[in-house]
Formats: sequence, C-alpha cells, structure tokens
Amino acid sequence: MSLWIEKIIPVNKYSRPGLKLYSVKKIVMHYTANPGASAYNHYLYFKNLKDRYASAHIFVDKTEAYQIIPLNEVAYHANDGSYRGVEELKPNANFRSIGVELCIEKDGTFHPETIKRAAQIVAYLCEKYQLDPINDVVRHYDVTHKNCPAPWVKDEGAFTAFKNSVKLLLNGGKTTNVKTSTPSYKQQTQTKNKTNLTIDGKWGSETTKALQIALGTPVDGVISSQPKNDITKAIYSGITFGNKGSMVIRALQKKIGAKVDGKLGPETVRKLQRYLGTPVDGKISRPTSLVVKELQRRLNEGTF
Repeated sequence: MSLWIEKIIPVNKYSRPGLKLYSVKKIVMHYTANPGASAYNHYLYFKNLKDRYASAHIFVDKTEAYQIIPLNEVAYHANDGSYRGVEELKPNANFRSIGVELCIEKDGTFHPETIKRAAQIVAYLCEKYQLDPINDVVRHYDVTHKNCPAPWVKDEGAFTAFKNSVKLLLNGGKTTNVKTSTPSYKQQTQTKNKTNLTIDGKWGSETTKALQIALGTPVDGVISSQPKNDITKAIYSGITFGNKGSMVIRALQKKIGAKVDGKLGPETVRKLQRYLGTPVDGKISRPTSLVVKELQRRLNEGTF
C-alpha cells in the first residue's frame, strides 16, 4: 500500500528552505482552505510559490496524497501569529513538527475518504516517530489559534474521533473509542498479491515488505520499535528498537490470534508457527528458519 506520491519541490526561498528539522515532536493537522482543489493542485501551487512563505510536508485528498517536502526538513506551516499553545513546539513549531494538510470539498467539508487516507498517513508517521496519536497529533489552531483546520476547530469532537481512528490503526483494530457518527478507519481486506521472495528462511526487509503488502499496512520494509530479544536479534535487516511496537506486527498478531501489542516475541512466534503448521518452539533460528521459509512461501503464493 503506497500512502503517498513523493513529488519533492526544489529548494527555494518561499516554500522549501532546505533547513533540517531539530526533531519531530508533533504532527500538526491543517486544511487547505481552498475548496475543490486537489493534493496535486497544491503540489503545483507550492512548487511555484513566489509571494509568501508557506508549505506543508504532505497534502491529502479523497483519491491520493502528495509529499512535497522531505520529512527531515522544515516546512513553513505552523509559525504564524504570537500564541504558542503547544509547549513542545516552542519557540518555532516548524522545526519540531510535520505538517499534514487535508484538502476540502467544494462545500468546505472533508470527504470521508480524505479523512481515512489522512488517518493512515498519520498512523504511519506516529509509528515512525514514536508519537502518541492522542497527545501528539494537534491542530494548527492548538499551536497558533489560527482557524485551521476549520472543520475541526468548529467541531472538536470530530478531531478527537480522527485521533481515535489513528489509534485504532496503531492498535491493530482493537480500540473501541471511535465515534460511530464520524468516518473512521475500516480495516482493509487482506490482499492476495503474490510476491517473489527468495525462500531462504532469513527474515529481512524484503520479507517484511511482502508481509506489509499482504496485511495492508504501510510498506517500508521496517519492523519498528521492537524489544531486544532472541527473536528480534534473528531479524537480518529492517528493524528498529524501542518499546512501542510496530503496526505490521500488530496486524500479524491480530491475524494469527496472538496478543496484540506490536512486539515480536516468543509467544507471537509460537502462534505464527501453529498458524503455518511448522514445529512450535517460539524461536526464529539462524542462519535459516523453518517458520520464516513457510511464511515466505505463503507470501509468494498469495495464500498467507
């Protein structure tokens, strides 16, 4: 699943200064305030901007999303005005946050598909930067008191529902705190795409990518924020360590009936071994593993 199209604009004075972020402490949500204009329209606009300082990292509409600023660079999206309401982003929010802009329909509302796509993108960003979707996803309004995104300033409950839908994604569909009156994320149907993995019993980035495709999670080949144990040490490539867990592992655990915590350990491996019909010992062996070989075979056949 490709979350966005990468169309990076050239470094320039007005919309891409080329400065590096100090860190990523928050995701700041915006709206385009441009009824009917698409994400691609905004890519073109900011690529050619000449009369003011403005931009954001990602623009989302009901059919696609565009990333126009590298995620490790500053975008000019949340440093207007004098009010500073988010302590972690002081004194300049642009150096410590990623800006996500939602396109609006001709009537000024967010299309449900725009909200769904934005939730997927923000969930990925929260996982990548180890952020809490409830506390670390904020509105432009929360930072500077600008009326942005206007639909979520007017209806704070809708913004809370959006954050809960992001949490739903990160928790593998286990949370029940999404308001039914607002659009929420619906778990995608498992894909049946065949892959072309080398069946070598070694779990690395390519195996993770294939698993992410099969489970319908963002595809980057990385199992993020994992505990250091014998299982995770057996992964050959594409793993980062921490304690918050990974979206793809949550999706895997949900599928195989394991405890959903996003962390790859012996109990998850035992469930996977039972699911795949291989010997059950709760281990991933090196240099090759039977359970990984079977996983690779199933992914190749599109039968996982």
